[in-house]
Amino acid sequence: MIRKICASDLQKMSTALDLDFADGWNLKMLTEGFNGGSLKGLVKEDGGEILAFITYMATVDSADILDVYVFENSRGKGYAKQLINGALQEIKKQNIKRVFLEVKESNVPAISLYSGFGFETISVRKKYYADGANALVQVKEL
Repeated sequence: MIRKICASDLQKMSTALDLDFADGWNLKMLTEGFNGGSLKGLVKEDGGEILAFITYMATVDSADILDVYVFENSRGKGYAKQLINGALQEIKKQNIKRVFLEVKESNVPAISLYSGFGFETISVRKKYYADGANALVQVKEL
């Protein structure tokens, strides 16, 4: 089942991001964004267990995908595709025409996934990540 994120999901999401990304969103940031109404997202769950999630923020005319995360034991099952598709549908409902994301330049599987949805690289952010890696800024026109 795919559903919108709720406050009770934030701790598990934060823990996952903390373990895998030194510069990911922490619990305070997730909570403030969620409570303020700017952070949106979807979770893939089975029997109450979160298997994967996506977060994004939308403004008047654009949206930013912040995180696409699949827990290790759930990888390779197409959950990221389902979540991206669901998020893009939600974003389209808001009449938003452009979606942005950043992806680590070395993350070939993610880049391939995003290009399958029509995301294209428009610039590079040098040394964007805590480990000094570059980020590709990608955009999709809706």
